[in-house]
Amino acid sequence: MTLRDLHISLLPYNRGADPNAWSFLENTPKGVSIHLIDPCVDTGQLLIQKEVIFEEGSETLGHTYSFLQQEIIALFCEHWE
Repeated sequence: MTLRDLHISLLPYNRGADPNAWSFLENTPKGVSIHLIDPCVDTGQLLIQKEVIFEEGSETLGHTYSFLQQEIIALFCEHWE
């Protein structure tokens, strides 16, 4: 069985905890990723990604977090094997 992870960052940016907050703090690309799980933190082979653009200054972290949660669910459903 191959395990997959749904992650609300555009890997390899912002691995680990609080990826949405770090994407704004470090001004890195935002998005969602589905990847295979390996022994390290969020380093497994990328399966699919989607970049998301937010209007900085007019979005709250709460709104962007909710939006990314919806995007990762949609991406997963769209590409479910």
